[in-house]
Amino acid sequence: MSVKWYRASSRMSRRRVPLTETAGNAVLLWVASLLYSCVAFAAAPGGVSNSTVAVPFEEDSSVLQFLDGAFLHGELQGMDTALGIQWSYPMAKKAIRFKPGGVARIKFGKAQPLQVHSQPTSRVLFKNGDEILGDLGFVDEEKARLGTWFGGELEAPRENLRSITFFAKGYKVIYEGPNGVDGWKLQKGSRGWQYKDGAFVADGVGILGRDLQLSDSSALAFDLAWSGRFSLSFIIYTEAIDRFDYSINSYMFHLAPGYVSLQRVQVGAGVISIGPQTQIPDMISKSKSRVKILVNKAEATIALWMDGVLVHRWKDPAGFVARGSGVVFSSQMDGPTLRVSNVQVTQWEGTFDIQDPPIEPLKEDLIYLVNSDQVSGTVEGIRDGKLRVGVRQTKLDIPLPRVTQVYFAQDSPSIVEAPPWDIRVDVAGGGVVGFELEKWDNGRVSGQSANFGLVVIKPESIRQVQFNQSKSQFLGEMSASNEEIWDFEE
Repeated sequence: MSVKWYRASSRMSRRRVPLTETAGNAVLLWVASLLYSCVAFAAAPGGVSNSTVAVPFEEDSSVLQFLDGAFLHGELQGMDTALGIQWSYPMAKKAIRFKPGGVARIKFGKAQPLQVHSQPTSRVLFKNGDEILGDLGFVDEEKARLGTWFGGELEAPRENLRSITFFAKGYKVIYEGPNGVDGWKLQKGSRGWQYKDGAFVADGVGILGRDLQLSDSSALAFDLAWSGRFSLSFIIYTEAIDRFDYSINSYMFHLAPGYVSLQRVQVGAGVISIGPQTQIPDMISKSKSRVKILVNKAEATIALWMDGVLVHRWKDPAGFVARGSGVVFSSQMDGPTLRVSNVQVTQWEGTFDIQDPPIEPLKEDLIYLVNSDQVSGTVEGIRDGKLRVGVRQTKLDIPLPRVTQVYFAQDSPSIVEAPPWDIRVDVAGGGVVGFELEKWDNGRVSGQSANFGLVVIKPESIRQVQFNQSKSQFLGEMSASNEEIWDFEE
C-alpha cells in the first residue's frame, strides 16, 4: 500500500487525512491517522492544537520544524538521500521518514556546551555564507587552510573567501542555548514568555531575562522569528534581569518590523535616545532574522547586525554608562507570536574597532590595520605570522598582530539553485557550514561542500540543522497545504 503524507494545519477544520491508493488494511490506516494526529498536535505554535492528544515527550527533546511552522518532537535516527529524514516519535513503533522539501530545521535537545580546549584565532567568512571559526594555517594565491576543532583541517579555494577577521584576544564562548528555563527569569502570565521546542515563545506582553555574563567586549546573537507586526524591547548590560528598572543604568533597543532605535537608561538622567531611529526596510518582507549585537565598552560603541548586514553603529557621547551583565527581552504587544532561539554570547575580537564591510563590491583586496589605516592591493599570501600584499609596484610584509580584517575582491554573485539535500549546520562554539548531505548516522555526518569538498563532522558538535534556506517560513496560524512531505511504499 502506498501512503501519502501531507503537512498538518493548525486550522483543525481544514485537516487532510492520509490518502490510500488501495483500499483495505484497516490497521495501517489507523496507524496513519494516529501519526497524523501527532503531527497535528505539533502544528500550532508551541505544539498546541485545538484537539486534546496526549503525547509524551521530554521538554528538552529534539524538535523537527516544518516550513509551515508545525513541530514534531522526537529524536533524529539518521538521514540519507535514499531513506530521507528518519525521525523517531514516542507514539510510533517505527521511525517516520520525511522528504527534506517541507522541513525548515532540526533543533537538537539535551545539547550541553562542549569544552573546546583551543580558542580560535580567526573568523573566516565565505561568499556562500559559511562562517568558520578556527586557526588560519595559510592563504596563498590558490587556496586557504583553516584548522577547526569540529572538522579537522579544512582547505578551500582562495576565490571563495569573502573576509577574514583576526581576534586580538582570542575567542571564547560564554553561553549558547537555550536548552530549558534554568538560569532564565520568566514573567508569569498565560501569554508571556514560555520555553517551547528549544526556544522562548511569547504571544503577549511578557519579560524574559538572564545574566549572560556580558563582558567588556561581547557579542550577543539570537534568532528572532515573528508572526505579524510586533514590538520588542531588549535591554543589555543590565543588573535587573526580571523587570524593567529605570533606576539602573543600561541600554535599551526597541525593535519593530522596519525600524530600530537605541536608548540609554541612566540614573538621574532618565531615558535618552542615542541617535535617530534607523530604518530596516528588509524586515517588512521577512518573518525571521539573525540578530547580532557587538559591544565595545572601551570605545562606548554598540553595533547591530541583522542577517549579516550592519544596520547601525552607535557611539555613546557620554561614554559607556551601564555596569551590569544581563539581558532582558520584553514583548510589548498581545497577538503576534515572537520566538527567540539559538542564543549565543561570545567574548569577541577585543578592544579595536571592527570596520564596516564595504558596501560596493571590491576590485582590490582591502586590509584594515589596528590603527584604522587601510591598505588596498592584492593579498599574495598569509603565512608564518605575516601578510604579504602587493601595492602597485611594491610588496609589503605586514605582521599579523597589526592586521584586524581582510576583505577580498568580489565578483558579481551568481544565483545557483540549491539541491534538495542542501543543508546548513550550526556548530557548537559558533560557526555555520553548508553542504549537500550524503549520510548522517550516529558516528559521523558527511557531505560535499562547495568550499571544502568532502566534509566529515561529528554529530555531537552540531546544534541545529537548517533546510530550504531560500524558502519562506511562517509562525503563528498556518493555512492548510497539501504539499507532499513523503511518499513511501508500505
